[in-house]
Amino acid sequence: MTFLNDEAWQGKAYSGGWITSDGGDTAVIEPATGRELGRIGLATPDDVTRAVKLAAAAQTEYGLSLGILTKDVTRGLDLARKIPTGIVHINEQTVDDEANVPFGGIFDSGTGTRFGGTANLDAFTETRWITIRGDIAPYPF
Repeated sequence: MTFLNDEAWQGKAYSGGWITSDGGDTAVIEPATGRELGRIGLATPDDVTRAVKLAAAAQTEYGLSLGILTKDVTRGLDLARKIPTGIVHINEQTVDDEANVPFGGIFDSGTGTRFGGTANLDAFTETRWITIRGDIAPYPF
C-alpha cells in the first residue's frame, strides 16, 4: 500500500489540481539513497498564470503563506509579487515561519498587536517576510 496514489501525480504539475503539463517532467529523488521516487511535472508559464489566478480567486481577507520552488530565484520573486500573501518562502517550506517575525500586512493579517500594539499597525501593514534559498530545500527537512 502506498501513501499517495501515484497515478494522481506522476509526471504531472499542480495548478489547482494535478494536471498534465507541456513543461515535461523531472525525477523526484530521495536525497539519502539517491533512489528515484517518481516523476513530477514541470509547470509552464501558462500553468503558473493559471495557478496565480486560482490563488487570487481563493484569497480570503487574511493573507496566505506561499511557497515557491524554482531554479530561478529572480523568477520566483517576480511570481511572489503577483500573489497577495503575508509571507513568501522561495525554495523553502511554508512551515519555516518564526513567531518573532511579523506575518505581513496583506488584507486583515499583520495587525502588529503582538509587536507594540496599534502604534505598529502602519509598519506591519506593508511588511512582507520573504525567505530565499539558492536551491530547493532537501526533504525531509
